[in-house]
Amino acid sequence: MKENKKSEGRQTTDWIDHPPHYEGRFLECIDFIRYAAEKTSGIDAYCMGTVIKYIWRWPMKGGVQDLQKAEWYLLFWRENGHFIFSGKDGDPAVEQALRREMESRFPCRETGESVRRLLKKTAAVRCRKDISELIIEIRKAGEILP
Repeated sequence: MKENKKSEGRQTTDWIDHPPHYEGRFLECIDFIRYAAEKTSGIDAYCMGTVIKYIWRWPMKGGVQDLQKAEWYLLFWRENGHFIFSGKDGDPAVEQALRREMESRFPCRETGESVRRLLKKTAAVRCRKDISELIIEIRKAGEILP
């Protein structure tokens, strides 16, 4: 976790540069978005990044509402995406960092594994059918947290 600013002798959260729901010890949300959307462009990259953002912060910030926002963007993407992607193999270092990040962020293994699985599936979207399958997974994930 990055160092927070000190104000009057106490730690304060940096909500602009390092909000806690996006920060990471091993991998930050913005870095995973950069990795996942590297071979995309336009509306595909925008929607992929936005869905990743909402899934990443879901258990820590917005709860089920963040999953509903992710689903909204998936539906938008399914209707408006171009689905033109350059080939890309998964980077084992990023995969390991993602796994370690989810383990460190969520004491409940089931929650961390759900977030990791949804993030990986979002990064792997290549067609409208992938989005439909991801929507089903997101709806199931919404049942994990109260």
